[in-house]
Parts: sequence; C-alpha cells; structure tokens
Amino acid sequence: MSFDFKNFEFKLVNLAYFIDIPSLIFVVIPTLGLAIGNFSWKTYKKTWLIPFGNPENYEQSELIETHKCVNYMGNMFIIMGLIGSLIGVVLILQNLDDPKKIGPAVAITIMTLFYSVILKGFCMHRSSKIEQFIK
Repeated sequence: MSFDFKNFEFKLVNLAYFIDIPSLIFVVIPTLGLAIGNFSWKTYKKTWLIPFGNPENYEQSELIETHKCVNYMGNMFIIMGLIGSLIGVVLILQNLDDPKKIGPAVAITIMTLFYSVILKGFCMHRSSKIEQFIK
C-alpha cells in the first residue's frame, strides 16, 4: 500500500508486502492455544460472541471471565510479537555475511511486531465492548 502524493490517493499495489504468513502464525497460534489452555474453550468462544452479540444474555461472572480472557490474549499477542522480533534479530545476526538472507529475517522482525500491535488493538476494542456491560 502506497500513497501517491501527486494525485493524493492510496494505491493498494504493495499490499502484499504486509502479508507474512509465518509471522502471523507465530503470533496467533500460540496466543490462542495459551488463552484456551489458561481459561477454557467455552470462555474463548464467548470472547467472540459477547462483543458482537447480545451481552445481556450472560451473567456478570461470565462477562468478567471473558473480559479477563480478552485482556490476556491482547497481552500475549504483544509478548509473542516481541519474541518473534527477537527471533528475527537473531536470524539477521546469523546471516550478516549473506545479504540475500537478511530480507526475510527483517520481515519476520517487523511483521511479527506489526501483527501483534494490530491484534492487541482488536483485543482492546473487544475488551472495552465487554467492559461496558460489567456492573
């Protein structure tokens, strides 16, 4: 995605540069596994149902537990992004003698952190939606 200052418009030509499947997998899969393991599959499902559904159908204890799960996931997204960035830095340092291998390592370094920040923001939004219904 680039911005053309001459015509003052966005071009989605370079959007593919923001897609790095290994980085996304590294951030998402462990976070979801840890959230389900730490809370429960039932609570994890509610993290999707409550913010986008009807929260009046749930008890306060369910809302509080779901709120905790969403906050936990947001924090784990950031932690996994930082771990992915550190792994990327190690890969960069291992491949300093071969410039062709530095590019993918830099992508891992940057994209894991990028995905984690985006997903943390999404969790913050869901958390605030749930928090509105906690008395």
